[in-house]
Amino acid sequence: MIPDFPDYARILLDGFSEKPSFGVLRTEMDAGVAKQRARWSLPVTTRQAVLLVESLEAKRQMDRWFRYELAGGAGWFSWRDPVAGKTVRARFVGGELQWTPDSPQLWRAGVQIETTG
Repeated sequence: MIPDFPDYARILLDGFSEKPSFGVLRTEMDAGVAKQRARWSLPVTTRQAVLLVESLEAKRQMDRWFRYELAGGAGWFSWRDPVAGKTVRARFVGGELQWTPDSPQLWRAGVQIETTG
């Protein structure tokens, strides 16, 4: 069973974007229109997002969850997709969290979240 995304962390809609990819392969032809085909039947969707926690302790908890539950960010987790409105399997692209303090108690991290399907 994969871990759940922590309830003490939120994904902000400000700065949120998503980019689905079917891995389209394109082949140029000697004459005529280029051919294209999807490599995958289900898209890999990458989302740019901002993660927010509202205390230094929540930031520390998130760091521990990231390190131990996700093996340093390499692992998958269950996450409620705010666009699809359903729980999906997700992971952080590149296994990185880059924290910035807004105040001593308010911390933000720019992240990329990847899902399949």
